[in-house]
Amino acid sequence: MRVSSIYMCLLACLSIPFFSNCCITPKAYCGSKVSDSEMFQVSGEKDQVNINGKNYLEATLLVRIDSQVVGSYQKGWPKYVKAKAGERAIEIRHYRGWNARCNKPTIAVATKTGCTTPDYHKHYLLRFKADKEKKYLISFRSKTSNTDIPDILLIDKTTGKPISCQVEIMNQNELTSR
Repeated sequence: MRVSSIYMCLLACLSIPFFSNCCITPKAYCGSKVSDSEMFQVSGEKDQVNINGKNYLEATLLVRIDSQVVGSYQKGWPKYVKAKAGERAIEIRHYRGWNARCNKPTIAVATKTGCTTPDYHKHYLLRFKADKEKKYLISFRSKTSNTDIPDILLIDKTTGKPISCQVEIMNQNELTSR
């Protein structure tokens, strides 16, 4: 009895490195290091909005920059992201707290295709030219709960001036579980 429990303990100890290597993925950037003078920083804003006399959370969550995923339910949502300056496409998620009932996902069913989309957030794609060593803030300005496309502001944090950008709503049915 004692020998079998020792073998089981030994087997468990030897299998830990195998399973840990399979399940853990690196979260660090593995490419060549880019100096801070070549980078820009973008962050999303969280704000309380008053809709129909109640205060709700409205948040800008960073999902991806170009093809690199930076935020998700599994990874979490970053407060800010640094990226190399230039022409960039940033996918953002607009969390609308007034549509989230008790923090449970609510589903709106699309018509003929039978596709389902969550109705408490939408994804947008912002395209703009980012300058070196700048800090940008992306924020939403919803005035009513019925707004399909709210005002999306891209602001230079140092000057407070709005930056022009191209905004397009993404097809919600083609999104993965981000």
